[in-house]
Amino acid sequence: MAALPGREAEVRSGVDRALQYAAVLGCPRVHLMAGLVRPDATPVERAKHRDTYLTNLAWAAGRAAAAGVDILIEPINCRDMPGTS
Repeated sequence: MAALPGREAEVRSGVDRALQYAAVLGCPRVHLMAGLVRPDATPVERAKHRDTYLTNLAWAAGRAAAAGVDILIEPINCRDMPGTS
């Protein structure tokens, strides 16, 4: 959901919770899920999603670094996951 505009507070709450779990479990990595953009999104909407994702990713990386945890992302492509772009 990290790329979904308007859900930034949920992302931040989720990252903080994930980092708490990671600390208790001794887990060195947390996966930050981007979420999916609607297939019919306009180029302007896609840019907004990208900007939201990058902002949330930077915020999460800062929080995770302070906790000694790495943030993982999952590169997605149209060949392996049809319907995405």
